Amino acid sequence: MYQKNILKYYVIGFLVFSFFIIVPKVDAAQVKPPTSTTWYVNISENEKGSTLNNWMYYKGYDQGKGDLSSSSTQPSTVILDFGQPWVSGGLQGTTGFAGSYVFLSTAEIYDAARYFTSGYYYGSNNGSKIIRLAIGTNNQNSAGTVTYAHGQAWAQLINDLNAWVKGTVANGKVFMYGANDIEPSYSTSNAAYNWVNGYTSKWIAPSYLLNYGAADGCKLSGTISSPGSCNNNWTQEHVYYMSWGALPAYPLPEIYTTTGSQSKQWQQLSLYSYLAHGSRMDVVGSLSQSQACNQRGGCVGTNNNPDNAWTQLWNALNGDSRTAQNMSFSSDISWRK
Repeated sequence: MYQKNILKYYVIGFLVFSFFIIVPKVDAAQVKPPTSTTWYVNISENEKGSTLNNWMYYKGYDQGKGDLSSSSTQPSTVILDFGQPWVSGGLQGTTGFAGSYVFLSTAEIYDAARYFTSGYYYGSNNGSKIIRLAIGTNNQNSAGTVTYAHGQAWAQLINDLNAWVKGTVANGKVFMYGANDIEPSYSTSNAAYNWVNGYTSKWIAPSYLLNYGAADGCKLSGTISSPGSCNNNWTQEHVYYMSWGALPAYPLPEIYTTTGSQSKQWQQLSLYSYLAHGSRMDVVGSLSQSQACNQRGGCVGTNNNPDNAWTQLWNALNGDSRTAQNMSFSSDISWRK
């Protein structure tokens, strides 16, 4: 584990220098970064191709314009969530959300991400701002599609996108990340481990992996060096590994609950990292769902707004010197329609 930590922090140093993902030195009162909009990319079958790609371009353009108008020097992070891992006709990809479940291959997702990138570049005044664009799936395993092979395919998708960016005018302004909404309730820990290990086997910097999931049932207090239990026979060690222990992984978790319970869970996970592995887990930001809640309802008690989500998490982490840190990102998720 000691050698793994050395390698992890070598990568962190590279990120600080090149991509500013790691949070700055903790101040007495950090100013919250601007909040980006992250998307559930739900589509119907007849929207594949040009309709989706056009939407991607204009949402990228809007994000670029918004970043351009901001006085913040902090790069933004946007997650495009395409839904559950899926295989169709031998092709790896995703199936969308309830009501459509449209399959998109990794090749189709590749095209969509390129359109968002182009829109962002021009919306931000020919690349005067920087964005991390994270391409997301989850670990829902209803059809046994959360696999090592899918993780490999997802890493290859992100590697290919970063290689494409390097050959465009967006080079140095757009950085592609993988992302996964990993939640204990969605699958066994073995399935999620296999996916993350598949991703890890193929990734090339800067194709880092954001876990924008939850820590269902994990401890709210009392963490020790032995891993506490979480839902579905997961433990804190499982969530730690898929958020931070795996070399490409960084946590940007859901902080939906108005009670602050999810903030406490992630502070305890950072503390578990400190006690069991010798250093804290760095949490790079918070994800809220206020826009999605306003669109569809059904979010009583889980409708934190972005300011509350970020502040809850920052306060929880900085209430203990062993986990004290600043955070670089805030995002709020919305439905495409």
